[in-house]
Order: sequence, then structure tokens, then C-alpha cells
Amino acid sequence: GAGMLALDMMDQQQPPIERSLERWIVWEKQRIAILFSQSQWQKVVDRLKLLPDTLPSSFRYWAATQRVAALLKLGDAAPARQTLLQLIWTREENASYIPQWRHQLIEAYLGEGRSHDAYMAMVRYRHDYGDRDRQSVLLRARVLLGSDRPSDVLPLLKPVAKTSDALPL
Repeated sequence: GAGMLALDMMDQQQPPIERSLERWIVWEKQRIAILFSQSQWQKVVDRLKLLPDTLPSSFRYWAATQRVAALLKLGDAAPARQTLLQLIWTREENASYIPQWRHQLIEAYLGEGRSHDAYMAMVRYRHDYGDRDRQSVLLRARVLLGSDRPSDVLPLLKPVAKTSDALPL
């Protein structure tokens, strides 16, 4: 109940956006973090859908990334993919989100059962970024399994095989 209590308190105490944009953004990020910790994906999607266009682009990119993550958790891969494609192709100055968006795009393709598209996106991602972290390796393993390439998965997972998120793969 602590998360719900925190959200109730935030509803009462969050400063209005018109009075202090910077403080409002800090509170809003914390609100989204609480919703994530409570697995309230639909509330995240709904909350981040209603943001004003006047917010700084850095916050809008962050919010869009969080919204896509929540859509993927809900299994709404098609709207997540559509949002990601729009973000990737119409980005302004903030290229720092591109690797994360492309990672989420692969997840969206997997969620839609589009294994060939997921594989092609993964090949392009690896070409541009390599295996940046364990999450990239695990995603690549999932894509390879979905693309009927199980013999490629074992050598890939060998360095991380004993971790709890790699064991099912």
C-alpha cells in the first residue's frame, strides 16, 4: 500500500506545471517510477499520453520511452512499434535515446510475432552498437530462438548462462 499512498500524496502536493516546470518534471518522473514499481502499466500509458506539447524535448523523449516500455509490458506491441518508428524518424536533437528505441523496436517486433523483422533489426542494431550489455545479449538470444537459430544461442549465452534471466533461454 505504500506505493498507492505515495501516489495519493503526490496528487495533493505536486506543484502545478505552470508554477514550477522543473519541480513538476521531477515529481512526474517519480510518479512514473512508482507506477512502474507497482506494475501499473495502463496508468503509465494513460498518464504519459496526456502531456502538454510545451514540455522540454528531453522530458518528452524520456516520457515517450517510458510509455513504450509500458505498452510492451501490456503486450501492445503494434502501438509501441508505431510510436518508436515515429520517434526514430522524426527525432530532433536527442540522439542519445536512439539505441534504446531500437532495442525496444526489436522487442515490439518480437511481441508482434514478426521474427524476421526482429532479426533484421537486431542485425542492424549489432552492426551499429555491438552487444552493449547483458540485456542486448539476452535480446539477441531471444531473437535467434524466434528465428529458428538455436545453435547460435548456446555460444552467445555461455558468458551469462548462470544468471537468472539467461537460464530460461
